[in-house]
Amino acid sequence: MADLALNHSYDLLRPIRSQHFQLGHAQVDQFLVFSDLPDNAVAMRTGVCLAPYKSSLIRDFKMELPNDMVLVYALPIVGSVNEYAEALHRLQLPPGTVAYSVYEDLSIVGMGGEESCGTLAHELTHLMIRGNFGDAPAWLEEGLASEIAVGIPSVNSFLFEKSWRDEMLQKEWSQRPSLATLIDGGWDMYQAKSQDDLQRAAAVNAMAACFVRYLDKQGVLREVYSQIKNQGSDAEQTPQVDQKEILQSALRKPFAEIEQNFSVWFSDEMKPAPSRPAAARHSAKPSVSLKGTGALH
Repeated sequence: MADLALNHSYDLLRPIRSQHFQLGHAQVDQFLVFSDLPDNAVAMRTGVCLAPYKSSLIRDFKMELPNDMVLVYALPIVGSVNEYAEALHRLQLPPGTVAYSVYEDLSIVGMGGEESCGTLAHELTHLMIRGNFGDAPAWLEEGLASEIAVGIPSVNSFLFEKSWRDEMLQKEWSQRPSLATLIDGGWDMYQAKSQDDLQRAAAVNAMAACFVRYLDKQGVLREVYSQIKNQGSDAEQTPQVDQKEILQSALRKPFAEIEQNFSVWFSDEMKPAPSRPAAARHSAKPSVSLKGTGALH
């Protein structure tokens, strides 16, 4: 199957590449990774980077993937994403898109590599939600995928940390939707209609991501995810429960207070850390900062 997928990829991509171009490729877990760099070791390390995200999503959120291979095209630049989208799937991507996924052929195309695969993990989250959730609410699916992209998979529980998405929301705070609009909104909110619409779309995406992180910090993210997922699967047997009611029940607060508390929490999160006295700074040992993978999607 790997050979067939590789040959099929060459057939589709050669019209936009030279006749002699080579893809790096490797199989890790159920990922068949293609690297735009002709180096199989790079493709292998990209797959090794991506595999822990799959394990964490299965453990923490009970997500699933079909047993088929997932085709991952890891690309170094945005322009390549657009080229591959047209060649592989005949897609014209909206402005600002750095990755996409297609459930029908279990494929992921996006910026990423051996040292930074968060963008690919974002798209993996979309595929895995589809595995047993189906039509998830846009705020929950996109917010969770965005936080997965900048989070850290671990052996115990996925770690969600403050990232550039928080900085984006702080910068575009005036363009954010209300929490009610975010919860009720559809997928069209998340895509920029033009270059002039990029900042508004960025604010919506950042708001969804930060609200998911807020739910995690309150200790209710997995409960909320599970309840919304279950109400969708049981829709024929039981009446639909409003998502706001699920949030109110999990957080034990009325919806208006949830929005207010989120705003206060976010403001506190974005306050600069207090500086230490000069004497303490001089006596402290040098620190090493270990930065997580940065994802553009």
